[in-house]
Amino acid sequence: MQTLSAATPGIYKNISEYKQGMPSQSLDSFSVRKIKYGFWGLTSKDRLTFQRLSIDAKAARQMGKVFGFSDGEKLYVKTNKIRVFKISNFAQAESIGKYLYYIDIAYHFDSRLPFLWFSYRTERLIDKNSGKRIYLTVPFLKKLMAAKPELLQSFKKEKNQSRKLKEYLEAFYVS
Repeated sequence: MQTLSAATPGIYKNISEYKQGMPSQSLDSFSVRKIKYGFWGLTSKDRLTFQRLSIDAKAARQMGKVFGFSDGEKLYVKTNKIRVFKISNFAQAESIGKYLYYIDIAYHFDSRLPFLWFSYRTERLIDKNSGKRIYLTVPFLKKLMAAKPELLQSFKKEKNQSRKLKEYLEAFYVS
């Protein structure tokens, strides 16, 4: 597992700024705090930790779109809508091959019962070239691993494939 570190601490408005190591705004005027999310029925060890930038709504509107930020040691990428408001979460990203990998929360709404929704943990990727966000799923990984048949066969033999996605993505880029 390789945790990305951006050489320059600051706020990156897009993936190009991140790749160039040139944040458009300093992180000095913001405070960063940890936020933990749990899921119904799960224990506290299953909680996800995100970072939040403290910023008021007017300053967020002036800032506009944000890709992520670095504290000089780790990179955190925006997980939900691209604008930075008080409720924006940033997840720690790791570099795996041509992707940035992070864990996010996905939401499911039942159209028959609009007041009923649930959240769950999901694994996401950002293509470092295009900036496109992708869900890391079993079908996606199988398609990617088609170029390495031995690895694909090993993956197909796994009982809980959805729990081994990151492990096999890393193996794909190492082998």
